[in-house]
Amino acid sequence: MTRSPSPGRRLRLPAVLLTMALLLAGCGGGAAPGAAGGPLRIASASSSLSAGPLLAAMALDTFAQAGIAYEYTDFAGNSPNTIAALSAGAADVALVGAASGWDALQEGAPLVVVAAIAGNTSELGMRTDVAQRLGITETSPIEQRVQALRGLTIATARTGSANYQMLRSLFTLYGLNPDTDATIVPSEPTAIVAGLQNDGIDAAFYGTGVMQTNYADGTAVPMVNLPRGDVPELEDIVFATALVRTETLENDPARVEQFVTALRAAGTAITDRGEETRAAVKDRYFPDLPDEVYRLSWDQVAPAWILDGALSPQQLTASLEFQTQTTGKPYDGIGFEDDVAPIARS
Repeated sequence: MTRSPSPGRRLRLPAVLLTMALLLAGCGGGAAPGAAGGPLRIASASSSLSAGPLLAAMALDTFAQAGIAYEYTDFAGNSPNTIAALSAGAADVALVGAASGWDALQEGAPLVVVAAIAGNTSELGMRTDVAQRLGITETSPIEQRVQALRGLTIATARTGSANYQMLRSLFTLYGLNPDTDATIVPSEPTAIVAGLQNDGIDAAFYGTGVMQTNYADGTAVPMVNLPRGDVPELEDIVFATALVRTETLENDPARVEQFVTALRAAGTAITDRGEETRAAVKDRYFPDLPDEVYRLSWDQVAPAWILDGALSPQQLTASLEFQTQTTGKPYDGIGFEDDVAPIARS
């Protein structure tokens, strides 16, 4: 049965987003013969390494191996527009930041999670001279690393964002007050890289792929790595998922299964043919990125990838609880049985 918005949970998508979604054209197709209804139209909010399993699936063309052709549209970091494209029928599958997906589901969007893509991808890097002055490294006990942030100026994403709230959670977990024990400033990737290089900030907290430039040139060192599980209390939070419309899952489950099969094949390749897969993704999507920056980025984010695409009830609960901390809104309208497709359940 197609999921309909329940009373008080009507999906609200601004008309401009729907218009943009319908006007955006797909790019980058697969080579396999199309399934019934044409190629699977994949919309993604990210072509960064946080979407590693999808990038690997396209670079290795595991979609062809799964018997499906595809068209791909990159929405350049805009999850709401990606969800709008899916809701408007301009895409068949959407890979989005989980936070935007939870918002859409809570509002009653007739969508369903068919794969978990990545867990927690955030990290904290510190200026090299600051770390040396404080006498800490990324192998120091986590309590010491977090306590060392006292009195520092730390850049992160905008107020209210997932990274902003994650940094605040990191403080409170280890007995610091994020309002008084440090100066947290909103920033963006380019400014973070420059700030670490030019002594404008002491540290930064952001998604993997930003500070690797600083690690490569020696101006910063990694300090807290959430993808590898440095903070167990935050490791169950999911940061990226793949969604389809409920009607797609009901009317064409085989295509959904082919999509998930292709993702899982890419996950297997990441595990079993790591160097080949790493090189294929770089050649196709990051040819101009310096090799050392790319290597550092891959190694840092890889532990966050959910290679089998499965989402557990525990992960859903942790993600929704964190979402409530971030937005101040309840997410009691989302349930594991209703909103996570059987193929995505662990």
